[in-house]
Amino acid sequence: MYLTQLRTAVIVLITIISKIQRAYILISSIMAFYVLIIKEKEDETGVTYRFGPHEDRLGSLWIDKFSGEVKELQETPEQNSQAFFQRSAVKVWQDWKKGSFPEKISWAS
Repeated sequence: MYLTQLRTAVIVLITIISKIQRAYILISSIMAFYVLIIKEKEDETGVTYRFGPHEDRLGSLWIDKFSGEVKELQETPEQNSQAFFQRSAVKVWQDWKKGSFPEKISWAS
């Protein structure tokens, strides 16, 4: 009798864990993505921006004012740092095309 109850409890626990994992995967796939982008410095040739999920965890990039080339100078200390850089680079490049180098911008999706 005890083994039957234990087996049933294990099956219920496995079912619950499986549902939690599926819910986590679903939530992860629909979560919003936010990148804060702050101008750090600007000179005659380019602009350096800091970027990341919030002000405590920022990487940096540089955009050439003449060509629009964007280079990553420092990764964000996040697990998916390339995703933050790519979105920041696109946003900064879009503003460069308009001739604008804003002090503070963001990417949200």
